[in-house]
Amino acid sequence: MMRRLVCLVVIAVLALPADALTQECIEFTVDRDNTLYEDAGGTLSNGAGSYLFAGRTNQTVGSIRRAVIHFDLAASLEPADTINITQVQLFTYVSKVSGGAAQALYLHRLRNDWGEGASDAIGEEGAGAVAAPDDATWMHTFFDSSLWQTPGGDFDTISSGVLNVQDTGRYEWWLNQKAAQDIFDWMTEPSTNFGWIVLGNESESGTATRIDSRENPLTAFGPTLRLTIGYTDCWCDYQGDMNQDLFWDAIDLNVLIQTLFFNGPNPHDPFCVGPRADLDCDGFVDALDLNYMIDLLFFGGPPPCDPCSFDNPCVGFPQ
Repeated sequence: MMRRLVCLVVIAVLALPADALTQECIEFTVDRDNTLYEDAGGTLSNGAGSYLFAGRTNQTVGSIRRAVIHFDLAASLEPADTINITQVQLFTYVSKVSGGAAQALYLHRLRNDWGEGASDAIGEEGAGAVAAPDDATWMHTFFDSSLWQTPGGDFDTISSGVLNVQDTGRYEWWLNQKAAQDIFDWMTEPSTNFGWIVLGNESESGTATRIDSRENPLTAFGPTLRLTIGYTDCWCDYQGDMNQDLFWDAIDLNVLIQTLFFNGPNPHDPFCVGPRADLDCDGFVDALDLNYMIDLLFFGGPPPCDPCSFDNPCVGFPQ
C-alpha cells in the first residue's frame, strides 16, 4: 500500500540563488515479510504470523532468528533517472525485547528472492511453525523447491541501516547512504528488489527482538518505508561523502583535510547542494566541519546535515 503527500520545499544553494523543488512524501507498507528460523532442515517459518524476529533466543540449538521484509516500489515511482532521493525512512513497531537490555538491529540488502507462505506460528511465535509451500526458511528461498546459496539468507555484508532498541514502542531506523543506493538500484532495476534482512545480536543468547508484522491484527504498525522524492535532474550528494562512493570513511577525511589546509578540491554539486565539505550546513567550510567528520568516523557522532531536505514536512511517524 502506498500514500503520497505533495509539498513545495525551498532548497538553499550556497553561493547560488535558492531553487524550488517539488517533493513527494511517499509511504509504502510492507507487502511481504517473514522470519528465518535457524534450522538445518529448513522446516520452520512464519509467513502469516503476527510477528517477525531478529537476534537469538534462549534455545540451546537453532536459536538464531532473522526477519525479511519487502516493499513493492515498481508501480509507484518514476524512473530512477528523473528523481532525487532526499530522505529514506523506515518505521517498525517493537513489541518485545528479550532480557530488557538495549539491542542493535541491522538492515542488509538481500540478493535473492524469497517467499511468504501460509505458515502461522502459535503463542509468542518465537519457535516458528511448520513451513508451508513457498515460505522462506533458513535453508529455502521458497519452501521446498529452491535454496539460499548460504543458509540463513544471501545478503550484502555492508549494513544499510541500524536501529537501537531497549523498550517496546514505535521506532524510526537510522538509514545510511547505502539504503538510498538500495532504493535507487531497485527503481532502476525492479527485478533486483528482494528487500532487506534484519539481523540482531547473534553472538549472545536471549537477545531476540520481536517486531510486529504486516499481518498483526492488533496494530496498524507493520514495517513502513517512507521516501522523500524530488523530481529534478540530479540526485543530491551526501554531505561529507567527498569522493561520492556512498560511504563516510578515511578517504573523505583526507580530502577534507586537503580542502581545508592544502588548497585541495572542494567537491560541490550546484544543482542540489553547496560544498559537500560543509558537514554542518552553516554555509562555511571550516574547522567545525573537520571536527564533525572526526566525531562521525571515530566517536559515533551524528551523520552530517541534509541540505536537500530543508523544511521537509515528511516528519513524525506515519499515520
